[in-house]
Amino acid sequence: MLPGSTAAEAGPSMSSMPTYKPASAPPPHVWRVIVTALVVVATLTAGLWLRTAHLDQAPLHADEAATGARVLADRLEQGRYVFDPRHYHGPLLTAATVPLATLRGETHWNDLTKTTLRAVPAAAGVLTLLLLVATAPTLRGGAVLAALFAATSPLLVVYSRVYLHEPLQGAAAVLLIVAALRYAAHTTARGARRWALVAGTAAGLMFSNKETAMITAAAWTAAGAALLLAAPRQTTPHPRPDRWTAARRHRTPAILAAAAGAATIIVFYSDFGRHPAGVVDFLRTYFVYETSPAHHKPAGYYAWLMLWPKLRGGFWWTEAAVLVPALYGLAASFRDPQGAAVRFLGLAALAEAAAYSLIAYKTPWLGLVVWLQVCLVAGYGGVRLLTARPVWVRGLAGAFLITAVTWQAQQAIRAAHRFPADDRNPYVYVPTAPGIEKLAPWLHTLTAASPAARAAPLAVVGEQYWPLPWYLRGFDQVGHWPQWPAAAAELPLVLVVPTPDTFNAPGPLDATHTALPRSLRTDTPVLVYIRHDLWDAYLAAEPSP
Repeated sequence: MLPGSTAAEAGPSMSSMPTYKPASAPPPHVWRVIVTALVVVATLTAGLWLRTAHLDQAPLHADEAATGARVLADRLEQGRYVFDPRHYHGPLLTAATVPLATLRGETHWNDLTKTTLRAVPAAAGVLTLLLLVATAPTLRGGAVLAALFAATSPLLVVYSRVYLHEPLQGAAAVLLIVAALRYAAHTTARGARRWALVAGTAAGLMFSNKETAMITAAAWTAAGAALLLAAPRQTTPHPRPDRWTAARRHRTPAILAAAAGAATIIVFYSDFGRHPAGVVDFLRTYFVYETSPAHHKPAGYYAWLMLWPKLRGGFWWTEAAVLVPALYGLAASFRDPQGAAVRFLGLAALAEAAAYSLIAYKTPWLGLVVWLQVCLVAGYGGVRLLTARPVWVRGLAGAFLITAVTWQAQQAIRAAHRFPADDRNPYVYVPTAPGIEKLAPWLHTLTAASPAARAAPLAVVGEQYWPLPWYLRGFDQVGHWPQWPAAAAELPLVLVVPTPDTFNAPGPLDATHTALPRSLRTDTPVLVYIRHDLWDAYLAAEPSP
């Protein structure tokens, strides 16, 4: 108070002044939620971009054209589907593509685009990431880390951008895992029945997509049996009624799951009831399905592909870093009373990997479901490392995991975006040569010089000619012969895919045609035989340099 002033003039006292407290920091669990949400958003954003950007960049693979696009076109054009138990796998892939193709106005073979085809597996790949996050109630933070491993996995990224059955198989498998985890955690009978129906439907989708679902089912059965046999036995006897309490509790959900799975299989293989014999063919496929010896590989192929460091094109390729938290997570799960799900997934992944390694037939994409399970176990192991003691172990674990994910993301970008059809990329499999996309425009220019040649049939000679039919869709008459046709010398254009045992020099067209080499695949040439009159007309029509 100033001298000579009264208390009223001096204003309010300090005791009556309002006090301002700094805002309190959010509690630690709020920060964990915020950080987790940011990581989930970043993971899904990165996974979405890696899987969907520039889907039409790579040339169409032979399997995309033969076992996917051609079957889809037949389904669109004929308005029905007939399952072939010897080839082409299950109906789910094309059934899932029909609505999108129809929406985009692509209802015939000539209308289909690479973007429409590949959008379906890309969507399945993104859905898989969401489903991995949905395992959080059981795996907690491990679910987010598992999604991060999967989002940046070169194998999973590459084959989420290819029109094959495996991306849908992976999504259905993870959906089944989510449903099983939710079923095991549910406390109400109604909720358990609901998740049993989801699990059964997911299993039905797996069998409706590809016959390899039987290998996954066998591996999961073996893992479950191993855990049951290894479980400690109770020494105190129980009254007989109590022994069957658990069985009775699971009886109704098991019946519902089996019914949902069977119904799903019947719906897809019967073409929604239009072809009932397809259900019988579904059963026959396990006895009559035909594989090609060209895909036979040694037992260590998948270990080499995923784990062994490979120096190609100046880059190191490997996903072995994910195996470190996966092995740690599997070992830690045996000490965790709540780690039964992780133990099961780890043992199932080992069993399924062993099965695929022992089978002679091997392609890179067959390992997709196995690697998703490895990512789940690695997510659990990574979280255990991040919460380990002492603190310096957490620091090392965090640095290692950040480095592993960053390295994986760099490999995924190279594999899917920079070298999607390049032999330097170990994940590509008998890739179609990028130059094949220039073949059809050049052939159109070539035949434009001669209307008669344009109207004549175009012959493709050989057996391993896919995806040539996709790129020759603009020609009205295209015929395919395994050997030289009798009237080959009269045809203006003949495309030959040579093999050492069927095509030997000199060829029957050497005197009448000019042969120009092109590349179909990196290890497979295609010879374009141009009749001399057509070649002379083309040269005469071309402007001089």
